[in-house]
Amino acid sequence: MRIAVAGGTGIVGRYVVEAAQQAGHEVAVMSRRTGVDVRSGEGLAAALAGADVIVDTTNAGTTDRAKATAFFTETTGRLQAVGAGEGVARLVTLSIVGLERVAGYGYYEAKLAQDSAVLAGPLPVTIVRATQFHEFPAQVLRRTRRDRSP
Repeated sequence: MRIAVAGGTGIVGRYVVEAAQQAGHEVAVMSRRTGVDVRSGEGLAAALAGADVIVDTTNAGTTDRAKATAFFTETTGRLQAVGAGEGVARLVTLSIVGLERVAGYGYYEAKLAQDSAVLAGPLPVTIVRATQFHEFPAQVLRRTRRDRSP
């Protein structure tokens, strides 16, 4: 099976790529580093050519509701449209367990918008809701850390 991993060089994407390769799958790693920009579409059709499945592990890189929502809905729409055009059979999207229960957190609301956008596209979809990863506490601490030096 040929699996295209959007965000394949990121924190989660690297794990997906490694697991898929260890299982014997052919993997197309999609990221700006590999010449594929999912948001603009640059290199996307070529990366999806012959793919059976897309696994979307992209991240918006912001917790701002409007910016994250724009990112997730644009990239999801592009993966759906280009994937359908290339004959991809399924889109798997990473989401977060319980995000609908945390009102007012912009990033989670953006992920909910992504869930809705992915379900609205032409490809069959699997939404995988996972718990936050071990890296999450360190990421939160980096964002909230204050320098207490004199």
